[in-house]
Amino acid sequence: MNFYCIIESPKNDWARELFKKACLEKNIEYQEISVNSNKIDFTNFPKLQPGDGLYRVTANNQNAKKIEYSLAENYVATFYDSADKIYRPGSGLKLARAGVSIPKTIPVLTHDRDLLKTFAENLGGFPIILKAMGGKEGVGVMRIDSIESLCSIADYLAKTNDNFILRQYIDVRETLRLVVLDGKIIAGMKYKASHEGDFRSNRKTRLNNVEIFEKNELIEKTAVSAVSAMGLEFAGVDIILDKNNIPYVLEVNFPCHFGEAQEFTGVDISGLMLDYLKNKAEKLIQK
Repeated sequence: MNFYCIIESPKNDWARELFKKACLEKNIEYQEISVNSNKIDFTNFPKLQPGDGLYRVTANNQNAKKIEYSLAENYVATFYDSADKIYRPGSGLKLARAGVSIPKTIPVLTHDRDLLKTFAENLGGFPIILKAMGGKEGVGVMRIDSIESLCSIADYLAKTNDNFILRQYIDVRETLRLVVLDGKIIAGMKYKASHEGDFRSNRKTRLNNVEIFEKNELIEKTAVSAVSAMGLEFAGVDIILDKNNIPYVLEVNFPCHFGEAQEFTGVDISGLMLDYLKNKAEKLIQK
């Protein structure tokens, strides 16, 4: 099997190095496709063969998404259950439709005062959460405590044309990152509650503020259901627990930055991912 890795920057990419190492150990040919250039030749990309594997490391680069879409034929092993599902609707909309527990969400933002009041009431009143889509490690997640603040921020955002959602505020006891592969939790981390006046427990944190996730049937079922609902076979699922230990899925991250989880838990996530793609590739060849 040839394993094709779509990256944005050859430097300082944790997942890239983990994949290169795992490919070397498993005698899999590692091939790299970099989109970090203004001279990307879309007419000259390799044509993947039946049994090859493909993974996009970079999450938000539009060129990387287009390249992935153009290369991911149904005979190529990916972590999508179908190549037709590479372009996916926002996870909040799809998860809610699938019955996965998520914070109450309004996926559109307006600067109309009456509508903003209605939205806030629908979300249970203030505080509420305003989240920029595409952020990570808590960046772009804002707590709004009054209608005055919401209106002034909405006025500004109406000019930027960025993608934001409004969400119900949940008093978080702890945050989990669970790595799901092939319908199972293969690694999990629990972020301790912040004591530094920051409501975002999943912001960029030190590993000494993290614990190993302890098995919990309800939480694991929630994470696996969320990944399945998105048409994926691998993802990192962010879950919050409220004061009553009720889980809510915040995001299904694909691709996800699994390097920290691999280092902290000691689970060879990159190796397991390659094993999965190799087994899937062999089945695709036999069809």
